[in-house]
Amino acid sequence: MPVSALDGTGIDELLELISIQSDLLELKANNKVPANGFVLESYLDKGRGVVATLIPKEGEIKRGDFIICGTNSGKVRAVIDDIGIQVKNSGPSLPIEILGLDGVPDAGLPFHIVKNDKVAKEVIRNRLDAIKEEESFRSHTVGLDFINSEVLLGKIKELPVIVKADTQGSLDALISALNNFESDKCKSKIVHSAVGSINESDHMLAESTGSIILGFSTIVENDVKKLLEKSGVRCETYEIIYEILDRIKELLEGLLDPILEERIVGHAEIKEVFNLTKKGKIAGCYVQDGKAIRGYKFRVMRDNEAISEGPLDSLKRFKDDVKEVASGFECGIGVDDSLDIKQGDILEIFTHDKIAQTI
Repeated sequence: MPVSALDGTGIDELLELISIQSDLLELKANNKVPANGFVLESYLDKGRGVVATLIPKEGEIKRGDFIICGTNSGKVRAVIDDIGIQVKNSGPSLPIEILGLDGVPDAGLPFHIVKNDKVAKEVIRNRLDAIKEEESFRSHTVGLDFINSEVLLGKIKELPVIVKADTQGSLDALISALNNFESDKCKSKIVHSAVGSINESDHMLAESTGSIILGFSTIVENDVKKLLEKSGVRCETYEIIYEILDRIKELLEGLLDPILEERIVGHAEIKEVFNLTKKGKIAGCYVQDGKAIRGYKFRVMRDNEAISEGPLDSLKRFKDDVKEVASGFECGIGVDDSLDIKQGDILEIFTHDKIAQTI
């Protein structure tokens, strides 16, 4: 049978043939059961929230029903028919739009109408637990994988992230950016990603996996804001793509331990050594250059070779404890008995600065 959607050729005949075939096969929908079917498409509308186009296979879907789809759920706020008119209910095989889901489900996912909100949340909780268990199983069964083995050894640090965005294009861009920021020292682990508002399911998953929620051009649902404050789960939303990319980079760099870089701050020559009656000794010094600073360290230099080092915990100017002594002044530096020092040695005073790593 020739069929053309462009000029309508054969459409009526095709529909008639389908109707005859369904009668012969006795394909009848049951309207007495809770509605179920599948998602045709869905998106986030900033004015109306999540809009999902559904094809019910059985049962009637009506305003006020509680619906679950994937890891999303909600109360149906509106049922809209194929010409854009709100209706009270709709039966099998008729495409409809509904409002009320707490997230944007993927096309092709099945949906089900359940008894009440309590049942819906219990089903979602079980599904999230299953996702968590699957993630845990994966992390324990990929021991031969180089990257994951490096993570388990602590050589690579992971940032668990839940990503939400307003459109699939935005979501794909964020996921690509997260993957591009990976290095041999740190990487992101996308626990969950979806189009839609940040909902209770996202909070539950973030809390159980220790993830941070990052949203782009999307909203945090009102009931979730209180949960976030109570649980301490980090959730951040952005409207400018460059800002969220900078934040992702900042978060990944925050996982890295700083590099310790030595900095020499001064040199002091030992003029005389005083042995204390109780414990330790005092090195009477003359600061040649830089500064002697309490809380730093010193290295004992003899004949241009380092022979020992210790903490500069005690620094005196005459009898007074001081924090630092500048070049050209004398001072007393406390030295442990275990360190070998003598007149003429040079104390090289140094510290270690923490330098943040970048990716």
